[in-house]
Amino acid sequence: MRSSFVAATVSVLLALALGGACSPSVTVGSGSGGTGSGGTGSASDFDGDGYPAGPDCDDEDATVHPGQPEPCSCNGIDDDCNGIVDDFPCDLACVDQDGDGYPAGPDCDDADPAVHPGQEEPCACDGIDQDCSGVIDDFPCFLACDDQDGDGYPVGIDCNDLDPNVHPGPASEPCTCDGVDENCNGVVDDFACPFVCSYLGEGAVCVAGQEPACGEGLSCCYPCGIPDCDFVCVPTCTEPGCIGGCQLMG
Repeated sequence: MRSSFVAATVSVLLALALGGACSPSVTVGSGSGGTGSGGTGSASDFDGDGYPAGPDCDDEDATVHPGQPEPCSCNGIDDDCNGIVDDFPCDLACVDQDGDGYPAGPDCDDADPAVHPGQEEPCACDGIDQDCSGVIDDFPCFLACDDQDGDGYPVGIDCNDLDPNVHPGPASEPCTCDGVDENCNGVVDDFACPFVCSYLGEGAVCVAGQEPACGEGLSCCYPCGIPDCDFVCVPTCTEPGCIGGCQLMG
């Protein structure tokens, strides 16, 4: 009985000794956190500036991240991601007339707070570059804007979508009494020139494209549809099929 007990004890001790020799090693307290390299988790850093999306307020620009010094420039960018644009330690004042946080320059329309870099383009053919990307109506929507004259402004916004020289925009009216609203602001010949225009009234004989032009709401048209008929000032046609404010004669 005693010999059996001793033999069993020896077998157990031998098994433990052999098992300990073959057991895999276990490292304790490596400090890796178990969630990735350096314990930082799996957050993405697309621009490689050392700051992941979230703390990095623009993870597509390596020069924008927390702690980045703000350059002495009115660039309209929050370079250090503190929630304030252009808070640089320089003796320089940035003018932001519309109060949208972007100064004139980066803000392509500093009179409209709904227009500035980063602004989302609405799904509407409004002919406005809301995000100041240099492209109007580049919205992420399945919508096509019709621009017949190729001036960058669609019909509806463009008050004459058959003439690329006529469209909304900051361009000034030419100094000529042409009776045309080139900038589509609803006023003809509102140029900054030191003279006053005179216009022809309805029914007056006119020459298309020459001064004096027909008055507001009138167009110089050929209404007769027969040879040797004068062009006269008639009410501008706005119906489909009209060209240059004139109704086509059959």
